[in-house]
Amino acid sequence: MKPYIIDDRDIVTANVKCIIFYTTLFAIMYKGWLEYKGRTITIILGLMVAKLVISSVIASIRHLKRYYRTRHQYLRIDKEGIFMYDGEGIVTVGWEQVKEIDFCRNKENSKTADLCVYIYLDNSGVRVFSLEKYIDGINIYALRRAFRHFSNRPDIVKKRNLIII
Repeated sequence: MKPYIIDDRDIVTANVKCIIFYTTLFAIMYKGWLEYKGRTITIILGLMVAKLVISSVIASIRHLKRYYRTRHQYLRIDKEGIFMYDGEGIVTVGWEQVKEIDFCRNKENSKTADLCVYIYLDNSGVRVFSLEKYIDGINIYALRRAFRHFSNRPDIVKKRNLIII
């Protein structure tokens, strides 16, 4: 399994894939629809596909702008451990150091309810990584599976709190 990396580049890639899919689908069906169904249906389908392509382009531009703002912040999970980079320096946590992992809203700052990953270490330390920047493209359950898979410990992620996105 390849490393699980959270950053905004994946969201932009997904939007571009949608654009290519819609355009290819319309190009394949165009001649058949024009020949068998007539000009009106083909124009209506073309407008529908154009609307989907335009909305995907707008979404990808929005996500690309945000990616350039946050491109120096990421979380990477692989068999070596957890790598967190937040613009200041890479924090590396090996799996042997991790006692448990918890997902919940920010405990230190109650004014902003950012969704965070709390990594509790064996030496009573805590590492916190905010997921709020990636909230619309993140799959919390896939992130939990990645933690469990790479650590080889099914009980590493605790299910204490309800996560409402």
